[in-house]
Amino acid sequence: MTKHATETVTELDKDSLLLRSVYLFYKDKLNIQSIGRMLGISRFRVSRYLKEAEERGIVKVEINDDKLFYESLACEIQEKYGIGKAIVVPVTSSMDEDLVRKMVGQKCVDLLAHARLDVSIGITWGRTVAQMIDNTSNGALRVRRIVELTGGPGLVNADIPTNTLAIFAKKLPAHLYQMPSPILVSSGEIGRSLKSDKSVRTTLDVCKSVDISICGVGVIDKTSILHRAGFIDDNDCKYLKESGAVGSIIGRFFDKNGQEVDTEFKERAISIEFDDFRKIPERIVLAGGWGKAECICGLLRGGLVSTIILDNITAANLL
Repeated sequence: MTKHATETVTELDKDSLLLRSVYLFYKDKLNIQSIGRMLGISRFRVSRYLKEAEERGIVKVEINDDKLFYESLACEIQEKYGIGKAIVVPVTSSMDEDLVRKMVGQKCVDLLAHARLDVSIGITWGRTVAQMIDNTSNGALRVRRIVELTGGPGLVNADIPTNTLAIFAKKLPAHLYQMPSPILVSSGEIGRSLKSDKSVRTTLDVCKSVDISICGVGVIDKTSILHRAGFIDDNDCKYLKESGAVGSIIGRFFDKNGQEVDTEFKERAISIEFDDFRKIPERIVLAGGWGKAECICGLLRGGLVSTIILDNITAANLL
């Protein structure tokens, strides 16, 4: 029988080779190739012995870190939904939703701090996005320009003033392209007319070239920003749900598979189109707060998200 090049004519019994492989790997910190040379066997056998040692309980790997549970949740979400990054923020169910949004927003600031130089960021309105902006210190991020991906919501409350994005751009500092329009208009005819206006068209074109988008996600009920700002009412919510909508992002409504629902609101939305949105290299969604599992699931299924930052309670619901 032909032996592997690293194997000797005579060798120790299997148990001896297995235990020595374990000792040299875990205690002496040698790599598999070095162990194979020392024991006169192939690196594939060393690898097999190490795996068998774990299966037999000879080796037990313990990771002593309180954060492991949350990182494991993130890994499971990435695997289940096929997205690039999931970041899980540890919270408790007794926390106020605004605190949860603040913690999710801070994680986004931490993530952006490691972005490459001179990125272009597309951004939408939202309470968690507002918390992210509030958590951003002057000069903390290296951003070339900020682009509004949608029209504005008007004044929802004092926590989300109409100049929030201008404040964000000033903090960085960065050039700001604003969308001089409401996020939803009253008819498709007005929507088509506005989107052909030069100032709106310019911003919509710039939207297509952003490197990163940062968006919140909304449910379809009276707690959403669109409802609170008066763009949709209870009858609209009923109509959208009957049409299959489970949530909203960038001012557009999507179903459980992340596809835009075919309603009059498609033409009424002043925002980047879904097809163009999907082409943005990194699409970060901030999902802070309760009751959003169904709409987040739709986003993930539809490939609308490449990075999601969410709380551990919502993460567990998704799994």
